[in-house]
Amino acid sequence: MRKLTSILLPLTGVLYPFVVYFGMDRVPPPMFALVLGAIWLIRAPSLLKEPGGRWMLAAALVYCALLAFSGEAALLRWYPTLISALLLCAFGLSLKFGPPLVERIARVREPDLPAAAIPYTRKVTWVWVGFFVFNGVVSAALTLWAPLAWWTLYNGLLVYFIMGTLFVGEWLLRAQAIAGCRVNAMATRDPVLLGERQHEGVWTLALYVPPELIYFPGHFPHAPVLPGAVQIAWALAFSAQRFGTPTHCRQVEALKFQRLLRPGDRVELTLRHDTARHTLHFAYRRDELACSSGRLAWQTEA
Repeated sequence: MRKLTSILLPLTGVLYPFVVYFGMDRVPPPMFALVLGAIWLIRAPSLLKEPGGRWMLAAALVYCALLAFSGEAALLRWYPTLISALLLCAFGLSLKFGPPLVERIARVREPDLPAAAIPYTRKVTWVWVGFFVFNGVVSAALTLWAPLAWWTLYNGLLVYFIMGTLFVGEWLLRAQAIAGCRVNAMATRDPVLLGERQHEGVWTLALYVPPELIYFPGHFPHAPVLPGAVQIAWALAFSAQRFGTPTHCRQVEALKFQRLLRPGDRVELTLRHDTARHTLHFAYRRDELACSSGRLAWQTEA
């Protein structure tokens, strides 16, 4: 039963354009709205457990209510555009709040996904974001200006050919990338840089702490945590790449360790270079909570 409900919405999306094409003049819009609403409500229990599922369900039910009460047959052709917009939001928001949707999909088959493959899954998620933008624009344009037959051909056939090509190509590239990561996998000393931005001289870096770091087995074997010295070394290394500062400091000031960093954590590292005082201010945060911070000086005070 669970498998049946999980394929109900995708199957509806595949058949929907043809149902509209052959039934638009025979079935009243409120009947379409009733069937679509029922399908979304059947899927609701599992959707509410998924990231973004609550607002996707709400948007779909609002559309069904609008279709039912307005009785406008023209609204029937906007359903594929709505679905594309919802998927665009889901993929886009996963890039901001993480982990990216492609990474979640990859972990279904590869629970121990190599850390080196994570940036790849982020790039592929961006590809799908671009596809949903393209698909939404094309579907909307066909709804507004094209005959019903053209709209049906694209939304019922061509779009799935494009999606299938993307799926197969991405799966092959992902399998190759993961295999390459496993072949070349070895203990590493560095975090995975997921993204970065600069604002008013302050760099903010999104980092992933790989479980295979060489520091974890000895610190500590049964409850591994990232050593404070490593956190300082990373801050110095990233600062050197962005500010051109030295990779070693002479003095550590105002050092605070508030929360532990563990294997698999995603953290934000902020760096601010005080050129007048020859110091670097760094801070690690996880889920908006402070983990560690400090000030590194390249000249000792007289």
